[in-house]
Amino acid sequence: MVIPLGDGGPGPMTQPMVGPPPEYLLARYRKIKACLIVQIFGSIMQLGSGIPLQPSNSQNLIINSLDVVIIIITGIFLLKDDLMISQWHQCLVRTFCATCADQCQGGVPCLCSWFFICFLNVIMALIPSSGSQISIIIAGIHLVLNDSAPDKMSWGFPVRSMPWYILFFTFFASEVILLLAQLIGGWHGYKAFQEVMRRMAEESGGTGADPGVGGGFQGADGDPSMFRQGVAAPPQQRQQPPSFTPFQGGGQRLGS
Repeated sequence: MVIPLGDGGPGPMTQPMVGPPPEYLLARYRKIKACLIVQIFGSIMQLGSGIPLQPSNSQNLIINSLDVVIIIITGIFLLKDDLMISQWHQCLVRTFCATCADQCQGGVPCLCSWFFICFLNVIMALIPSSGSQISIIIAGIHLVLNDSAPDKMSWGFPVRSMPWYILFFTFFASEVILLLAQLIGGWHGYKAFQEVMRRMAEESGGTGADPGVGGGFQGADGDPSMFRQGVAAPPQQRQQPPSFTPFQGGGQRLGS
């Protein structure tokens, strides 16, 4: 889901922002990049500890991790102009996401998709459905805090053994890291999206151009060379034909 920054009418909102992000977004982009990398390592850590912790639930763990994979792919398209992430983006568009290259150019238009998917995944991850990560964490915490708590899950190692503790707390830490990275990354994506919309509204309202004829958009970073400013031609005055008056002129009369 990529939402272009445009509303279909004349003016700046019809111009989708392409190319590298403007300077006022670079600080937000650095934080989003850090959250993206944390999610990559967090998902690897979660699968590496969750599958041996609960081998019978490995299928659900892999399916649930696809939500994080979607976030990672969206983040790669969002940060495609980054020096490091651009190599990942080229790898995706040449292999798995070859059909997405024509539909999504990536960059700033992916901001809305990024923060929406991050926030949605945080909400879905906190629902304790059967086989979900949060249900495993709740069951494990009961076993850690209460020695007499009944064991209702199938574990790959004996409960309260050293391997079980190591795998469980690694799994627990990975889920916390993922949720925090999604919250922080989604928040910075949301604030960056708001900043883009605010700048575009200010620039469209401060050009003084007639919204009915000229766009007057100077671009997202205030550079007027990014977009061509439409200028309406002054109305031309129509020349009136000379008035005709009958029986005037210098001719001769008949019979004279």
